[in-house]
Amino acid sequence: MPHTVSSAAVLSQDCALPADTALGVLVLNDVIAGCNERFCRMLGCTPADIVGKTFLELCPQFQADGAFSHERWTRRWHAARAGLPQWFPWQFRHCDGSRAHGLVHLATGPAGGHEVVQKGRELTELPEGLSEKTIEASRFPPTRAPMRR
Repeated sequence: MPHTVSSAAVLSQDCALPADTALGVLVLNDVIAGCNERFCRMLGCTPADIVGKTFLELCPQFQADGAFSHERWTRRWHAARAGLPQWFPWQFRHCDGSRAHGLVHLATGPAGGHEVVQKGRELTELPEGLSEKTIEASRFPPTRAPMRR
């Protein structure tokens, strides 16, 4: 059963953001407990299309790199629940079936516990020269092996 009181508090906090914010907010328990209007616009859906579904129902079976959404999401979800905030590129499925790209941040809710708050920025229409790959690379720069002498 979703924690509606804390979910409403999280959403009211985040809905206080300026109307032109690029952040979509989703409150997750075992199923989606709430979302803001920006997240609905990102997916071209209504709250009724989103609330009560599992997160994976909003995702394609495979992510852009070929990884199973279920496996990738499970790792991120458990890490966030353990208190390790997560940032990662993600693909969603619009209500019309097309794909939407986003940069997702997962962290536990303000009250802690089982609730996870997902905030995301839509990347479907990225500025020229920017891609999910460049965002991920800037977040995790490649390491270099020491030079041999």
